[in-house]
Amino acid sequence: MRSLITTVLFLVTISLHAQEIVGNKEIDREALLIEASKEKMLGRLDKAKELYKQLLTEFPNTEAAAYELARILMVQKQPEEAIIWVSKAVTANPSNVWYGILKADALQAMGQYKDAAAVYEQLTRQHPTQSNYFYKWAFYLVKANELNAALKVYDDLERRDGMDENLIRLKHGLYVAQGDQKKATRELLRLAEAHPKN
Repeated sequence: MRSLITTVLFLVTISLHAQEIVGNKEIDREALLIEASKEKMLGRLDKAKELYKQLLTEFPNTEAAAYELARILMVQKQPEEAIIWVSKAVTANPSNVWYGILKADALQAMGQYKDAAAVYEQLTRQHPTQSNYFYKWAFYLVKANELNAALKVYDDLERRDGMDENLIRLKHGLYVAQGDQKKATRELLRLAEAHPKN
């Protein structure tokens, strides 16, 4: 019986010590995150970048640090490195809209428009009521010279939200760019029929 009590006391002591270590590590992580954020707010971006990298070395699953590091790298015109860190944040939390938007911005800065479009396509699936994500998706498709795919996005948006003057003008412009005057004219006629006094 005495052996059992000794064993239980030993296990409880080890458990409490382990909890204290985990608690201390969490405090260290938070302190480093706060210090890095402070440096960023004070405009000392190189110091903040160094602290975020240290934080990510010691605590690699800190998605907020990966995102903030990527933001700094974008400000410093380093999208190639920013994409690495923001991709880690997106992987850790794919439902975070801000991570996705920053990833698309980094891809766009590197001229990877089709990949940026894919990010916005995913955002439209996660947030189907956000029309601005559809417009950005189509915008990046146009930049990637995927005009038919962009027209399909605009058609889907029109079916969902109804006719919109801006949308019709965008479709008209794409048909003109494709050299399809018949479809371009059709879009303007649809607009004129919808708004006969304009």
